[in-house]
Amino acid sequence: MKKFLSLFFVNFLSLFAFEIIAQSNFQKGYIISEAGDTIIGLIDYMQWDRNPKTIRFRTDSVTEPVNFSPLEIHAFVVNEDHYLGGIYEIDQSPYLTEDLTTENKAVPVIDTVFLTVLVEGTLSLFYLRDENAKEHFFIRKNDTPIKELIYRRYLLAQERNTLVESRTNVAENNMYRGVLIHYTSEVPGFIEKVNNVRYKTTDLIKLVDEYNKKSGCESGYCRVNKSRTKGIFSFHVLTGLAYSYYTLNNSISEGDGKLIDSDPNPSFTWFIGGIGLNMMLPRKLQRFSLYFESLYHVDKYTFNYHIEERLHLDHYYHTELIMHSLKFAVMPRYQPLFKNYRPYINAGFTLSAPFSWNYDSYKVTYFWDQESTHYYRGVAPAFGFDAGLGLYYRKFNFELRYSLCTAHSLYVMVSYRIKASTPDYKVSSGY
Repeated sequence: MKKFLSLFFVNFLSLFAFEIIAQSNFQKGYIISEAGDTIIGLIDYMQWDRNPKTIRFRTDSVTEPVNFSPLEIHAFVVNEDHYLGGIYEIDQSPYLTEDLTTENKAVPVIDTVFLTVLVEGTLSLFYLRDENAKEHFFIRKNDTPIKELIYRRYLLAQERNTLVESRTNVAENNMYRGVLIHYTSEVPGFIEKVNNVRYKTTDLIKLVDEYNKKSGCESGYCRVNKSRTKGIFSFHVLTGLAYSYYTLNNSISEGDGKLIDSDPNPSFTWFIGGIGLNMMLPRKLQRFSLYFESLYHVDKYTFNYHIEERLHLDHYYHTELIMHSLKFAVMPRYQPLFKNYRPYINAGFTLSAPFSWNYDSYKVTYFWDQESTHYYRGVAPAFGFDAGLGLYYRKFNFELRYSLCTAHSLYVMVSYRIKASTPDYKVSSGY
């Protein structure tokens, strides 16, 4: 166990050092000053899980980065993500079921943030995921002030439960529909569309984009910023320790022989390492992803049996294997959203492909004299199953995983997210 923990901490500290070296991710982008000037340079793109309140910008790769807040710049664009800075009134009423109360009223908070620009046009749509992981949408028509689209959940009082068709006592306040009707009612048929729209990214983008097209918005001015609706590809390097426990898949017997001594279930601890690719689904489906992994794994075991069949007739069995393999895994992953952290669970099938091994098995029979028989076998790929529980913390993932393949294995793993995929950079028009 001491060896297990020592190896784990050595690998963890190696990744921590990598975090210090690779903590920046400057990408091509630009900022728009309060005066309306566009300044092209590099922005530290952190693939924000929550909307940022400050960004780091520099004009080239050698200058020192400068921090900018929404009070200091008007907007910025990086990796095709568009952000608009400002001071906004935000409804911070509870949204998680365990935090709900019977109060159906706003909890307004003034905050300074960068909003994500989803749609630009006669009607513009903005998005915010705040520090508590609550999602907000905002709307603006022409040059009117930006206004939040309010969606609220609350608990019904006990005496009102009979009015609810569902089995829960959670009610919804869809105030956002009233605001949308006010802004779009001049277009025929839009009232019915608004009454059916859900408080979801894809629904609201589709509605606002359709309104802009039907209201005669010029195509060069009206646009949907696609990057916020695309999935994210994140690349990981990982390391950890594997504790493996081996069992025989069949028993060894010789006639009516008696088992004198055996060592049938050895265990082995060794480090693992590899790379991973996490394909996260778009925005509202980002609770789900498909995870691909290539993992270096070592199997090492020795089996010894001593069977006494009758007087002067003994059988000794010896099997030894040292095998180096690449294990490929494909695992669906579910990662629910909580306030300040993101746990996840994943499970899927694996294929272990050995690329180097030393396999030796022999039987020694003693009957007044010694007779040895050697068996040399090849090693074939093996299918298996993995399941694990993990936790995202900033750019690190921590995971405890059970694997059933060439052995029963328990993995303690740490992975570091290198970067997410970045589309080709394009300079778009200012705001």
